[in-house]
Parts: sequence; C-alpha cells; structure tokens
Amino acid sequence: MTDAVAIYQNYLDTVCDLLWRGQYEEICEHMVFPNAIIMLDAMAEDISREQMLENLKSLHDSLLRQGAQSFYRLCQTAQVDPLDPSRILGTHRSYVLRGGTYVVPPYDNRLLLVQTEGRWRAAKLQTLARNSTIAGLSPAGRWKVPVDGGNPSHFEGTKK
Repeated sequence: MTDAVAIYQNYLDTVCDLLWRGQYEEICEHMVFPNAIIMLDAMAEDISREQMLENLKSLHDSLLRQGAQSFYRLCQTAQVDPLDPSRILGTHRSYVLRGGTYVVPPYDNRLLLVQTEGRWRAAKLQTLARNSTIAGLSPAGRWKVPVDGGNPSHFEGTKK
C-alpha cells in the first residue's frame, strides 16, 4: 500500500465513521471551503460550510430512510499530484448496505484531497451516484444540473 493510498483510505474511513454517527460538524473539519460536489444529476460549486452541513444531514437521512445499516468507501487508486505534493487525487467505490444486500448499487467516485495546516482535507468530490438516489446535495440548497451529466472524464482534480 502506498502512502497516498493509506492517506486516502484513512480519510474515507474517518469520514464514513463520522457520517454514520451524525457528526457533521466534525466532518467539516476534514474539508476545505468553498467545496464542490458533482453528481450525475446535480452539482454544487462554492459550497460553504453551512451548506455542507445541510448536505451531510441530507445524505445521512437519505441513507437511513432507505434502510441502510452501513456505508463503506474503498480506495481503488490514489496518487500524489506530481506538480503539487500537497494534493492527492484518488478514486473509490462506495457501498451502501443493509446486511449483505446493496441498498443502492455500488458507485464510483473521485476525490481531491489537499493538505492544509498539516491535515488532509477534501476539496472536490465527483460521484457516479445520482442525487435523486442518495440525496448528497440538500433539497434546500442551490444546485444545478451538470451540462455533461457529471461526466467523470471531465474531473479537473489534477489541473492547477
């Protein structure tokens, strides 16, 4: 396991645990603001801390409403940006489960981590999930439909 993979997976595990316990304020300590979330059917850029708190509650409530008993994210790839060692771009697959059954089909994601104040924090998430399925963006928030349907090939995580 590379250092980037270990850092990325540790980040995923920490935030999943906090989400499952409903500790949204603590999750925000693991993010930079403004932040961005791009889903297949919705996106929000320049997300403030207050908006992120709403989004996290929306996601958690959605998972519980659907009967989820666990939420896991497993790193697939992670690498340090060769142009900026304070950035890690990774991919992971998310699993929403009730017992041994998928609540929603597993879905792939890309996440940009940046190191600030000695801590790795999320700056941008792109997911192949639909907001209409997992409500990662709060219905109360201001978001728009991606022009390209959230095409993952357009993720700009490694560009400066």
